Amino acid sequence: MEIQVKTIKELMEMNFEPKVKCDEDYITLLNDHGNYDIEFSRCNNPVSILAWVSHLSKKIWVDTQMLKEFVRIASNKANIKIGV
Repeated sequence: MEIQVKTIKELMEMNFEPKVKCDEDYITLLNDHGNYDIEFSRCNNPVSILAWVSHLSKKIWVDTQMLKEFVRIASNKANIKIGV
């Protein structure tokens, strides 16, 4: 088996499948074992978004990029301006 070495530029240009998606009612975190759906009505203000970040950070399959994307999507849908 040959290992392929990529430059940072090549990695940045790669298209990765998103790990967090949303529709009108749900924010969905995708993982190898299935989807984790969160109703938007349960994460539509700063306190509930922070509570979800705390909860999700305890999941072994959630990485920091997923948390960042969750916060970005949830805050956008709730019209909350943050710097993520």
